[in-house]
Amino acid sequence: MYAGRRRGRPPKAPSPQPRTIYEGLNPHFNVFICEWKGCKAELHNFATLQKHVLVVHARNGPFACQWAKCAEQQPPHQFSTSAHLKSHLEDLHMLPIAWQVGDGPQVSFKRYAPDDGTELPDYLYDKAGHQITPSIRDQKEEDFYTWRNNRRRLKELLLLRDQNMPSEGEDNGVEETVEGG
Repeated sequence: MYAGRRRGRPPKAPSPQPRTIYEGLNPHFNVFICEWKGCKAELHNFATLQKHVLVVHARNGPFACQWAKCAEQQPPHQFSTSAHLKSHLEDLHMLPIAWQVGDGPQVSFKRYAPDDGTELPDYLYDKAGHQITPSIRDQKEEDFYTWRNNRRRLKELLLLRDQNMPSEGEDNGVEETVEGG
């Protein structure tokens, strides 16, 4: 028998358990802070920050900007409508945040909806989303009686076509020249 080390590659170390990997993670997420005067909201992404500002701070009057440096100005920026305030917030305050911090993690609130059979498959559409291939989902099937009648009519049409075709020996008014010599 062979004494000593075993031949070949040494065995691979076992993979760590998923729980061990999870506990070792240390993810860092940017916090999106609402800078409205007196607001301490910390949100997880840019879309949530935008929605927070528009719903909580810009929906009802008075329409004055209380965002960071605008809140310190005397007199504060006053706007006649909510739309003007929203435009100001988007252009001067939200856009720089989007450029500096980014969008943050995206969360979709779309829940899983089982296929109820009304949505057509993606392969029937082009890249622009226009349906280019017709669906046969709602197409009615022929019953046996209709199929037999359609087949009979097709046979009749084929017989008529064959009867009305000129035969090869018939002269159609076209003169053929025979080459030879």
